[in-house]
Amino acid sequence: MEPQRWCEYLAVELVSQTSLGPLYKALNLEGAPALHFLRVFHGEASSPGPAAALLQANAGRWRQLRDLYTLSLHGSGRQGESFCCAIEYVQGRLLSEVLDRCAQEGIPLAHDQAVYLAERIAGALVSLSTQDQFCGTLCPEEVLVTFEGEVKLLPAVVRDLQTTRLRESPLLAGRLAYLPRDQRGGQAAGPQADRFALGALFFEFLCHQPLRPEGGELDLKERLDEAGRGLGMSEGLPASLMAILRRSLLEDAPGAYGTMDAMKADLNQLIASGEYSPSTFNMAFLMHSLFRDEEEAEGRRDRDWLVLDRTPHLVAPPAEEPPAAQVPPEPPPKPKRRPFYTPPPAEQAAQVPEPAFSGVEAPPDRKGLFIGLGATALVVLIAILSWLAFGSRGPSEAELRAEKLEKELAAQKEALKRQQDELASKLAAAEKEKQDLQEKMSTAKTADERAKALKALEEAQKKIEAQRQAQAQLAEKEKSVLSPPAPPGSVASSSPPSPAPAGAAPSPPGPPPVAAAPR
Repeated sequence: MEPQRWCEYLAVELVSQTSLGPLYKALNLEGAPALHFLRVFHGEASSPGPAAALLQANAGRWRQLRDLYTLSLHGSGRQGESFCCAIEYVQGRLLSEVLDRCAQEGIPLAHDQAVYLAERIAGALVSLSTQDQFCGTLCPEEVLVTFEGEVKLLPAVVRDLQTTRLRESPLLAGRLAYLPRDQRGGQAAGPQADRFALGALFFEFLCHQPLRPEGGELDLKERLDEAGRGLGMSEGLPASLMAILRRSLLEDAPGAYGTMDAMKADLNQLIASGEYSPSTFNMAFLMHSLFRDEEEAEGRRDRDWLVLDRTPHLVAPPAEEPPAAQVPPEPPPKPKRRPFYTPPPAEQAAQVPEPAFSGVEAPPDRKGLFIGLGATALVVLIAILSWLAFGSRGPSEAELRAEKLEKELAAQKEALKRQQDELASKLAAAEKEKQDLQEKMSTAKTADERAKALKALEEAQKKIEAQRQAQAQLAEKEKSVLSPPAPPGSVASSSPPSPAPAGAAPSPPGPPPVAAAPR
């Protein structure tokens, strides 16, 4: 596709076509080049009205959220009749594309992988609940699976669109299939909507078909009974998995989940029992099997996009002129009222000053003295005000330079802290992967399985060592930032002076030390 400008971003590659609009890979037009996901909503979803107002309000709410398991929302805006959202970019695929590719390739999700996806999504929703937030529109188009096997949620800017007239539109038909009955009827979503949606996704992972095949209403209890007996050619689901499905999808089921923490606890207990052993390595292997060679090709394209010349696209598209408002015609100016005629004042006879009393001098005229004193005071006042306005000296150049250096150090410390957090999370994931591989190797039954597990374990160990080296380099960098070089003019350190170069003239001897006078 040809690069296309949307708001302050340049869409360079189509990632996925969702039910509510395309998802692009985009570059920011200003500042250092960086890649973002760009969601563009067209038509009914973004036309002025309640739906567009919901998109704007949800974007403002999610822009303030920072969570390790949810992609950050960097900005939003309107261009014409479309609404755009810029989202943190990570190489991967939407869960909807992963499920479609599984069906095309004939590689259905194993129970281990289904449990892994459900547990990771539950962990992300629990993390959101600690910040008094929930998704409310969970479906395969709102989840991203990275090529490393991690699971991330997209910002839920489309939450509660079922409360608008879009509920009757085909745009929301697929999303309504993952909502409980009340929300399908038009009510606003709550945390319970996430528990139901995760149960519907878990059903789809295990049975390889959606909970509501046609998207309409059905008897959920009967549908779950069919899954327990076996749908199509597949065998019936185990009782441990059916218990989680019933507690998440049926409100009147014994032990129905009241919180997402309870559902995640059951998934964790299922994993700890040893019956299922999901791991990030297994999911990463599935992603590489489904999207063969696409990760490397996408990496090369990303590097090319980052060096793309953005200059030709910096000119903003012409803004649409709003329709001319109907301005009522101005009333005709009122005629000026003619003033009444007033006769000129009668001439008065010139008054002749009476002569002073004879023999008595008139008092001296002090008018000139007062005028002089007033002028002097005015000059003094102007001088004082001028000094106050222009005479006070601002901060010196050295102070400005020190303040700038302090701000730069603070920015570097913040960037280093973010890098430390990211490396720590990656190292923890690598350690977890190593532990999973060790358990897998210990339970391997054949030599081939042990060889594969050992090879994967060596790769995981290399990844851990690389992460630790990166942490050490980051620590050295942090040490250099925390102890910056002394500015010019500061007191030199107490190290001994360097010897004079060969051939240089010896420095003249200093004055002899003065002996202390005897007391």
